[in-house]
Amino acid sequence: MRAAVPTGINLAKMLVIIALTYGVIRGVLADPIFHSSVGVERIAGFMAESSFRIVTRVALALCVLASADYGYQFWRPTKT
Repeated sequence: MRAAVPTGINLAKMLVIIALTYGVIRGVLADPIFHSSVGVERIAGFMAESSFRIVTRVALALCVLASADYGYQFWRPTKT
């Protein structure tokens, strides 16, 4: 049981990162920027915005998972 919980938490982290990243990338690929001629500054802004969305979503999700893990780590030694 002691090895199953950290493995489950790490698996949940990986799945959350994959799901959130996939959602953003899917939206990015549907953007019309790929079907038209645009300048370098527009591409750079688009990449920066997309990266910021990915990093923000993943960071918030990992904060939630970290607080849940902290709660479990706090609860585990106190149980009888």
